[in-house]
Amino acid sequence: MDKIILKDAIFECNVGITKQEQDTKQEIIVDLEIEKDLQRAATTDNLTDTLDYEGIHKEIKNKIENKIYNLIETIAEEIAEMIPAPVTVTVKKPNAIPGVKHAAVKITRQ
Repeated sequence: MDKIILKDAIFECNVGITKQEQDTKQEIIVDLEIEKDLQRAATTDNLTDTLDYEGIHKEIKNKIENKIYNLIETIAEEIAEMIPAPVTVTVKKPNAIPGVKHAAVKITRQ
């Protein structure tokens, strides 16, 4: 299956269990792999035959940057629910644990 991939999309959101985490915008990094038959779009060269990944990025930004989350798992699930195709979502939270590059979750939804 063909895929549309968005890699290392950076968002600023309030996520975490502690009050300090919830009160402070933090960087999270999102990767998407969206399964989509791209043959028609490749043939027609028409945006209406594919998914508008800029539009998807804006929709994700508008949702997650305006809400407080406890868990990155919830962010991943809400992003997956926005995508009208099978998708794998990875959400990374840099500096979540001292000495660890990032904590992350990866989910796949049909």
